[in-house]
Amino acid sequence: MATTDLDKLRDKIVKLYDCVDTHEGFGVAGSSKAIHLLQSDLLMMWDKNICEHYHREHRKQGMRHQRGAGVCYYEFLKEMQKEAQEITKTTDESEVLEQLESMCGYPKTLAKALDEANYMTYSKKP
Repeated sequence: MATTDLDKLRDKIVKLYDCVDTHEGFGVAGSSKAIHLLQSDLLMMWDKNICEHYHREHRKQGMRHQRGAGVCYYEFLKEMQKEAQEITKTTDESEVLEQLESMCGYPKTLAKALDEANYMTYSKKP
């Protein structure tokens, strides 16, 4: 996740997300879960609350796109990649994954750990 060239994949990610999102009833959560299954170490999940939070951040940065659209999802992935790069700046990704497995008792991708952090921060109600 931290080293993938997202710029090269931009068009594919946007088209893939938008294609899945056109199916009625999926919504942002279902669409992201469906494509997450294709490449779980890169294509992260989000839900309505996470999407809305990052879309507000995009607007603050001057980005203009539809909330929950493929471009919005792509920009979210770029933010998550920055987070992954920050985490792996001082510790090798394989060591981070070993630590996650030790803490959780089962293997977990960095993308899944970031997803859970987002969920606890923006979606979980106290």
